[in-house]
Amino acid sequence: MGGLGDILEQFTRVGFGNEARSWVSTGPNLPISPEVIAQVFGREGLGRIASQAGLDERQASEGLSQVFPEVVDRLTPKGQVPDLDSLSASVDDLRRRLGL
Repeated sequence: MGGLGDILEQFTRVGFGNEARSWVSTGPNLPISPEVIAQVFGREGLGRIASQAGLDERQASEGLSQVFPEVVDRLTPKGQVPDLDSLSASVDDLRRRLGL
């Protein structure tokens, strides 16, 4: 799976474009279910995420359903999906702040 834009496009492809757009927009974030997270990321992608986080797939999809809208919202504060360079710089800055 590619960058943030690609992930948001996948939400649209599976019928949850309104939810994805709400996370990018400056209004309230619509919720998403763990089942939709599993559908978007696929079994393999969700398995990798779960493994890296030390969780099972169910825990990973439940956790992502709770935090993903907020993460996207924070990555798009002006209602625009950042380009890859901006996103990388934001992740690098967050890592430095967390001492990682």
